[in-house]
Amino acid sequence: MSVKIDESVQHQDGAGEEGATSTSDDDLYKFSIGSCNLSLNLTYMKSILGILNAAEIVLSLCGLISIAAAFQPVCDFKYGSSYGFYDFIGSTVFVTRTILYILFVLSVEEKWCMKFVPWLIVRFFVLAVYALFYLIASIAVVANICYQDGNTVAGIFGFMVTGVLAADCVFSLLKLRNEHPPSSNRILIILGVERLPPTSDNSAPTTDPELDDTPKY
Repeated sequence: MSVKIDESVQHQDGAGEEGATSTSDDDLYKFSIGSCNLSLNLTYMKSILGILNAAEIVLSLCGLISIAAAFQPVCDFKYGSSYGFYDFIGSTVFVTRTILYILFVLSVEEKWCMKFVPWLIVRFFVLAVYALFYLIASIAVVANICYQDGNTVAGIFGFMVTGVLAADCVFSLLKLRNEHPPSSNRILIILGVERLPPTSDNSAPTTDPELDDTPKY
C-alpha cells in the first residue's frame, strides 16, 4: 500500500462543493493512500474544541483501562451495577467522540448529507448529557471502591472527563452564540443566539438563516 503526500493544497474559492468553507494552504494536509485521497483538517486539530475532543478520548480510555484492571469477582458481585454503568458511559463517550473526531479531522462532516447537520447545536446537547451521566457514574464508582486502587483511579479519570466535557460544552455554546447568524428559532434564542429582526410584509423575502452554513467547530 503506497502513501503519497500532496503538499500543494488548492485554496477553495467557492467554486467547489456547495456549502464548503474556504481554507488556506495551512488548514489542510492532503495525502493519498493508494487511490484514496484524504485530507487532515489542521484547523480543527489545533482548535480548542479539537483539543478538548482529543482529551475526552484519551481520558475516557484511561478510565476504562483502570476499572477493567481493578476487576474482582467479589467486588463485581456487590457493586457490579455501578461498575457496569461506568463502563457503559465510558465506552459510549470513547466510541462516539472518537468517531466524531475522525469525521471532523477528515472533514467528512462537510460532505454529502452530513453538511446539513447543525453540529454545534448537536454537540452542545450531547456533551451536556455526557457530562451529567459521567459525573453520576464516577460518583457511583468512588462510593463503591471495594479496596481496589484501580477503581479509585477510574473515578479520578471519570471526574476529569466530566470536567473536560463540561468545558467542551461551554466552549461549544460560546462559539454557537458568537458565530451563528441571527435566528427566529426559539431553542437557539434560549441558547443565546441573536434574535432575527422582524421583517415587514412588503419587504422582499430573505434567505432563512437556518439554511445557511453554520460553523462546524
